[in-house]
Amino acid sequence: MGEQVLVVPREILFSNETTAFQGFKEEEAGPVLQLVAESSLFLPRDEVEEDPSYKQIIPYAVVSHASPSTGEQWFLMKRKKGGGEKRLHNLFSLGVGGHINPVDDRIDPGIVERALLREVEEELSVPEPRAISTIGLLNDDSNPVGSVHFGIVFKISIQDANVSVREVEQLEGSFVPCDALGEKAENMETWSRLICEGLRVLS
Repeated sequence: MGEQVLVVPREILFSNETTAFQGFKEEEAGPVLQLVAESSLFLPRDEVEEDPSYKQIIPYAVVSHASPSTGEQWFLMKRKKGGGEKRLHNLFSLGVGGHINPVDDRIDPGIVERALLREVEEELSVPEPRAISTIGLLNDDSNPVGSVHFGIVFKISIQDANVSVREVEQLEGSFVPCDALGEKAENMETWSRLICEGLRVLS
């Protein structure tokens, strides 16, 4: 049996006008986390990768550090040529995220955050203490990949800026002031660009 991923039927996820949107929507994600807990299920990834009647739930985190001298900065990563997906080479990403799998334990309101922390630990070394909050939702039905995924965006705020990349052959990263993100936008992965546009950090 192949990889199992957590999905929610599209008709349930977008059952009313308040959840049917495109792009990044800045809002508290508690209601969606509860919906995931009540209406999600694990299905084989190869069955849902091209089936937009299901949305694969993706936790996606941005890492933030703020100080009086620098203001707020976000950790910006760049995909190196050592990575497996050639289409992503040299693109910038603000987020760390991935699929939710059965290893993330029972389906409940906490499963999305547990999966998020697992993904963050796999890709980055992020010091404690951390303040974790949801900042919004991502949906992009404009392309085949986006049409089968749905992002729940978290912000991990840290006091110590000593963040490093674990997969050094695939990624490099550093903190960038929020007002400097706009110049990177053209070379960002789609979801990262949508977050910037939604939060108006590109203005």
